[in-house]
Amino acid sequence: MAQDKKPNKKPGAPTKYDPSYCEKVLQFIGGGRDVLEFSKEIGVTRKTIYNWRDKHPEFCEALKKALEYSEATWMSKLQEMMFDKNVNPALAKLYFANRFGWSDKVSTDHTSSDNSMSQKPIYIEVSDKKEMEKHISEVVDAD
Repeated sequence: MAQDKKPNKKPGAPTKYDPSYCEKVLQFIGGGRDVLEFSKEIGVTRKTIYNWRDKHPEFCEALKKALEYSEATWMSKLQEMMFDKNVNPALAKLYFANRFGWSDKVSTDHTSSDNSMSQKPIYIEVSDKKEMEKHISEVVDAD
């Protein structure tokens, strides 16, 4: 008895991806929410959202745009918060650092005001091979 062969199917559950999610992600995340909240809203995991991003170029573009819009939305809210005395600045700073990777720029100047501590190049003029070997050994021994 010959069995009817079924077409090869990928293992696992069928994808829940729907092209309409492109518009939904733009509205939801673009309004200031994040990927985790969106995944909960539509009943999938965050990993699934990132898998869709990798497999569906149109969803990838919508997600990129939504994430930028979300940051812009929060920037506007931050500008409003700056003048609100009831806002906890440390908490707001922590939120933005964790959510968007914002950080304070730290720059340390290691030069002295008169440049006396600045590194200066060392020039050695070598006239013969023995003299060159002597200078090399002095430099190596100094380390």
